Amino acid sequence: MEFFESRIEDLLNKSDGGEAASSDFLTPQQGVIAAGLAARSGLKFRLFGGYETAERRKLFLLPDWTEGFSDEAVDDFFKSEYEKSIIPLFLERDAYITSHPGDMGREIGHRDYLGALTGAGIDRSRVGDICVSNEGAAVFLSPEIANFLLSPDTPLKTVGREKIDVKPFAVPADFDGWRVYQPVEGVGASPRLDSVLSALTKQSREKIKAAIIRGDAEVNYIAALKPDLEIKSGDIISLRGWGKCRIKSFTDTKKDRARVSADKYV
Repeated sequence: MEFFESRIEDLLNKSDGGEAASSDFLTPQQGVIAAGLAARSGLKFRLFGGYETAERRKLFLLPDWTEGFSDEAVDDFFKSEYEKSIIPLFLERDAYITSHPGDMGREIGHRDYLGALTGAGIDRSRVGDICVSNEGAAVFLSPEIANFLLSPDTPLKTVGREKIDVKPFAVPADFDGWRVYQPVEGVGASPRLDSVLSALTKQSREKIKAAIIRGDAEVNYIAALKPDLEIKSGDIISLRGWGKCRIKSFTDTKKDRARVSADKYV
């Protein structure tokens, strides 16, 4: 972790010295840490991964001389940095479907695409989200990797035994990564972490408390060891063995308890 924080500090120094700077793709946990360091620096920064709800994102830092820029100018500057630093491609399964029509139902998942990319010698830090659909996968990449994969010499010609075509991908304005959610809800005593997880997982509060203290729970990708941590709408919470969800809302019941609604990642 010290090495990671040192790399972020180098980017902060670069930005403070008058240059725009950006990181590799960060895990959600790294993104939280990087945002904290950037916020303390006072520099303008954003986390972005190619679309609004991306999980793996890059840290973008504006140079110190943009301090007097209007909000609109700052938005334009960030947008230009995004477009230079993140290239979306689509790994299309058309060749496979055409040549193997009897196997169209075979599921190709995130692990298959990630394995094909890393098997081609691509470092994970150069790859953002991998968003899977029946037709293929949208992948968000650093520019040098995208250019490499689009070249005639691309090593990425198959995923497993299936042929793929590598193509540019135009990200729709409402793109959400083609995620699939399962609505879940429950009623608890309060918005405390232990109460919320107990309500959503249908496990006893005592069992949930023990799991939290053991280190099995995370809130916004950071380990949460306090059962009384207050949860808010928009938080992403997870419990080992159960999964991960995004909190949608809290409403009061007639008995003054907290009804929580969430979308569980499938």
